[in-house]
Formats: sequence, C-alpha cells, structure tokens
Amino acid sequence: MSAHIGELAELYVLGSLDDQERAAVERHVRACLECANRVREAEETVAFISDLEEHHDPPQTIADRFAARLALSRAEQKSLSLKVVTTAMVVGLMILVGG
Repeated sequence: MSAHIGELAELYVLGSLDDQERAAVERHVRACLECANRVREAEETVAFISDLEEHHDPPQTIADRFAARLALSRAEQKSLSLKVVTTAMVVGLMILVGG
C-alpha cells in the first residue's frame, strides 16, 4: 500500500476489513505516522461512542437504521465516503447526547 489508507482506517477499527486488507493496513501504519494517527483517532471515536451507548439507550428507530446500515455489502461499505460516515456519526451523537 503506497498511498495513505484513507477510509480504511475507520473500517479497520470497526473490524470490517478482510484478513488481507487488515494486514496491509497494519503494515502501512507501522511506516506512516499520519495514518497511524488516523487509526488512533478512529479508535478514540469508537471508544467515545461506545461509552455513550452504555449511558444512553438510542431510540429504537435509530438502532434499526444503524443495524440496516451495518448490513451493507463490503463493496457498499467501501463506497461510502468519509464525509457521509462522519456526518452520520455526528448526527447520531447529537441525538444520543441530546436525548
């Protein structure tokens, strides 16, 4: 992997990569501080959201939509842009915190 890992950082943290992709990301972040930082930030975001889930039960409709999104095929997951994923996470976070 010669370029930066991009959205693979988030997919890596979420455990959505196959073994070959996961190994490629791990090799890359050993040599690339920028991508290692992106993986670390994604880990922190997931940990933060996971902590919120322990304190707040999301409305069932949100949980249903999130579950449906997780059911996307791998090709569809990869095609989602980081901007869309980030926006969805921020909106969900706002709903959880505000609810």
